[in-house]
Amino acid sequence: MTDKTLAQVPLSFLDYRVIYREPIFDVEKLESEAARAVFLAFREWNVTLENVSFKEDAANLNEVSTYFTLLGGRFVFSIGVGASGLFVTNPSWSEADLVARIANAGAAAVEKTTGAVVEKQVVNVWMHLKPASGSIRDFASHLVQLLIGA
Repeated sequence: MTDKTLAQVPLSFLDYRVIYREPIFDVEKLESEAARAVFLAFREWNVTLENVSFKEDAANLNEVSTYFTLLGGRFVFSIGVGASGLFVTNPSWSEADLVARIANAGAAAVEKTTGAVVEKQVVNVWMHLKPASGSIRDFASHLVQLLIGA
């Protein structure tokens, strides 16, 4: 039997990615037609031009992106050459349907306007944990052995 430690989750993130089989090299199409289609798909969530931005000074094609912020900035949908996705700060299970609807609306708009074919979908969840009592060192001591002075 393992000991369980109560923890608080002060900050969490969900990152949903749609990876395309082939990159969308037509950057003009991404920044015009696909961006317009996503903008229209997000009308339900009161997206305005103030919610749309383009990454300036991209060092390479992987960094070329258009961002849509929704619902006070907690939700950010991005369109890129190789992938599109939704990043959510402090998601909760009560928002699962909303997260799915926004992700599906954005991804469908990109796929329809660019002809992109989905190769795979990836979801990552990150959480910052804080023990309800004791120190983080006490909590982590049985998980990781620190080599001090090595």
